[in-house]
Amino acid sequence: QANSYSTDENAAYRFKNKEALVICEKVISKFPKSEGAKKCAVLKLKINQKQLQITSEKYIPTNTFSKVLVDYKNVDSLYFSVYKITTSQLQSIYKKYNQEEKIAEINKLQKVKSWTTKLRNEFDYLQHKTEVIVPQLKAGNYLIISSTSKKLSGNKIYGIANFQSTNLTLVDVYETDKKVYQVVDRITGKPIKNATIHIKNEPDRYNKNSINKTLKTNRKGFAALHDNKNYGNTTITVSKEEDVELVVSNSINQLGGCHVLINNAGIYGPKDKFELI
Repeated sequence: QANSYSTDENAAYRFKNKEALVICEKVISKFPKSEGAKKCAVLKLKINQKQLQITSEKYIPTNTFSKVLVDYKNVDSLYFSVYKITTSQLQSIYKKYNQEEKIAEINKLQKVKSWTTKLRNEFDYLQHKTEVIVPQLKAGNYLIISSTSKKLSGNKIYGIANFQSTNLTLVDVYETDKKVYQVVDRITGKPIKNATIHIKNEPDRYNKNSINKTLKTNRKGFAALHDNKNYGNTTITVSKEEDVELVVSNSINQLGGCHVLINNAGIYGPKDKFELI
């Protein structure tokens, strides 16, 4: 019943998990060796289980405050750390399944920001959402970690997300015999002249086409790739002086129409609800 609670409906069910814990304690105390006591012990573990997930924007403007969405259960406070990270380091971390190895690699990264945030815990043992402010960051790629302990370790839960701080946006238009890219300012929409677009891929057994090319944008922010082949596992890096933006695209195909490769993907779904702290 508690899981059917939302802020808009079934308010009477909100503290049903808390009531269930009281009942479980009584059953375990009175009938410790019974089958019911065993089931109550399992239910207690489930109700008391901590959960944590963070979601960030994929791209944020440089030197501005941003937010992460925190989805949590049974957590009172979080320790946040932001690390500078390269593409290869990020890929290596996400490929690791062993938590100790993953954490060891994270701890080698350059930490640029850290802070603590108190969370609202009304002891209803339910999932909650809230926003947490992220400090201003210079241009670059970052990994953000939230943890229930100050020292990141394998026996504590943590949330992980990556994002880029950049003022660049890349728009692409596929034409019959070429692919046209435009680099614009993420905030103003102004075309970026003399930006560098580097296109590279890793061929696989399904698509052996290979590409490794660098383009420069003109005064209107445009650059054209005169190539009608399809490429898989493509990485596009856009850079302009100190501002670097990385775009990972699954493929470059010979398609018609206009596509935005980089966009401010929202961190909320249409029905998401969150709390302000």
